[in-house]
Amino acid sequence: MNVDDEKANVPTAIAADRSFFGTRLGTTVWPAGMEKAATTPNQDDSHTEQAAPLLEPLLLQRPNDPMLWSLAADAWGNSDQNARAHRARAEVLFLRGQDQAALRQMRFALDEADGQFALRSKLSARMSERERLSSEEF
Repeated sequence: MNVDDEKANVPTAIAADRSFFGTRLGTTVWPAGMEKAATTPNQDDSHTEQAAPLLEPLLLQRPNDPMLWSLAADAWGNSDQNARAHRARAEVLFLRGQDQAALRQMRFALDEADGQFALRSKLSARMSERERLSSEEF
């Protein structure tokens, strides 16, 4: 794998070598949209604003992918969409079995969504669903 030391853009270098994902992480090759979103540099706000719309349809296709939610959290956090970033972090934590930390992130998301009725309604419904699921005993 080649890394451009001058730019030090590690995600681009990783995505360029697809075999890295197949052999080291044991995953299949990323969909084209996810690869493009993951290779978007985090330093430039215009690029992070471009990454978020690419991730949204992928999240609908792969809602149980913590890596995708993590990328979304970074993209939304870097583009000042804090409520959505906290929600994405909560989804990552839920998927990894850390329910209490996830519920805390959902509370942060609800606080950030104050004044945004539609977003707050979605977050509230999702939090209620996750509270119900986390309280179930197996």
